[in-house]
Amino acid sequence: MTAIGILLLLITLWILAYQAANPIVWLALPPILLAGLQWSGLLPTALALTFWGIYVVGLFFYLAPSLRREWITAPLLKQFRRVMPAISTTEKEALHAGNVWWDGELFSGRPDWQQLLRQPAPRLTE
Repeated sequence: MTAIGILLLLITLWILAYQAANPIVWLALPPILLAGLQWSGLLPTALALTFWGIYVVGLFFYLAPSLRREWITAPLLKQFRRVMPAISTTEKEALHAGNVWWDGELFSGRPDWQQLLRQPAPRLTE
């Protein structure tokens, strides 16, 4: 029974992440699901308390961005900078070379066709 409860919890969280759920859904659904699984007996109390603790800690850092930056983001960024190589001159030039213009619109999956139609037609110079 415990495995079913954990599986249901993980599947629900996976679906929320896959669907890029609204933050309100992320705040409301996990406690409802945890309470329901605990009440139905699919999640033992000790394990449910562990998940409740994870949820409360996550909620704390979500609601306190300055602490999240100081305790989580800054150490992770420091570690990331230590393991990643420095950016080369060629890569810097490529990054500052320009923008993606219409290609970026096209590959976004929802291009603004009116923006393309507003562009003047190209002309050849002598």
